[in-house]
Amino acid sequence: MVNLAIGLLLATSLLAVIGIFDLLNAAKSSASAPQWLGLYNEAYLLAAVIYFVLCFGGSRHSLWLERYLRGTSTP
Repeated sequence: MVNLAIGLLLATSLLAVIGIFDLLNAAKSSASAPQWLGLYNEAYLLAAVIYFVLCFGGSRHSLWLERYLRGTSTP
């Protein structure tokens, strides 16, 4: 179930193709604002860090959940 949620999170960038506003589109829009002009690398780096934190946290939670449901959880 958690693996499916992580897959859906990663697929959000595909939604930009059909016009839905997502994280990468927000980074692109903010980097083209006049006060942030030319800061594309920083905007995309921040988006990558957000994606990484969400996916890494989800995978760690998934591992914990598997151990917990198996009955070998550690507090």
